[in-house]
Amino acid sequence: MKSGATQLLVMCIAAFVLATAPGDRIVLANPGGEKAKNKVKDPSFEGGTPNDAWNQSSTFWPQVICDGACTDSGTDNLARTGEWWASFGGNVGGENASLLTQKVKFPGGGSGTLTFWLYISHFSGNGEDQLSVYVDDERVFKVKDGDTQYDDGYTRVDIDVSAYCDGNKHRLRFRSTSGGSPSYVQFLVDDVSVKQ
Repeated sequence: MKSGATQLLVMCIAAFVLATAPGDRIVLANPGGEKAKNKVKDPSFEGGTPNDAWNQSSTFWPQVICDGACTDSGTDNLARTGEWWASFGGNVGGENASLLTQKVKFPGGGSGTLTFWLYISHFSGNGEDQLSVYVDDERVFKVKDGDTQYDDGYTRVDIDVSAYCDGNKHRLRFRSTSGGSPSYVQFLVDDVSVKQ
């Protein structure tokens, strides 16, 4: 015997089919269609390092895209999803600038959102260390190490990038600077997307 919910669903489908005239075209919504497609390549950094999708540099560390081998224990997984993430800052004891960039073909149509997940896992407390996000040469996001909004695990960040949604490629850039005293700060980024 079918459950009440199943019977109701079957009756609704039957009523819809009976109400549709022969020859009518039925179009179903596609929420995961072209408009929802992520334009960022390797958005969760699972390609590891070196990485074909992202250019990375740091004045102190050999890489920005990290897995457990980058952590103090050598095994911790600090990713939001998967096993890789972008790590800016770190326990460097001095100045450090880190950069992660990708040329992204933004959607056309004049509307779009840049989304990423941010976790500040260590605070230096010096008020100088920061992470900024740029599209081309315009800064669209900035956070300093003392922003406690991001210190309790990964938090979603949404940025309106409609001004760049012209169907062309634009440079997406994450850049951190640290070097105050003390200088142990860690900005973690994962799951980056640009969608319409």
